[in-house]
Amino acid sequence: MENDQNILFYDGPCGLCQGAVKFVLRWEKKDAHSQLPLYFAELQSPAFSELLSAQLPDPMPDSVIYLHRGKVFIKSKAVFLLASRLVFPFHLLTVFQHLPSGFFDWVYDGIAWIRHRWPRHQALCEVIPAEWKKRLLV
Repeated sequence: MENDQNILFYDGPCGLCQGAVKFVLRWEKKDAHSQLPLYFAELQSPAFSELLSAQLPDPMPDSVIYLHRGKVFIKSKAVFLLASRLVFPFHLLTVFQHLPSGFFDWVYDGIAWIRHRWPRHQALCEVIPAEWKKRLLV
């Protein structure tokens, strides 16, 4: 696996997850993408199967999965690391990344449990601007 890969894997059918991807694309620092490009792929995609599925425990965690420089981050660790790429005030979430993750993972799990109640949208690639589409791996 390449050490410079930077990919956020998300649950494609989940409306909340699609919204989170659009949020990151909208609020990412301008220089963050030029330093280490961030790409997005659905957990259900061939890109996920090829890159990560063999490395994760079975059953796979019900979580966002962030592949960053060859390391895998899940749940709150993924969220806090991803927040470092966002503009003020969103990047302030990174102050929590050095605290024990148990509480934050519990909050994450609570949100993950109810996320399927959010309305589903069209496939993400159909509703985002063209300049963002090149960052979606299929």
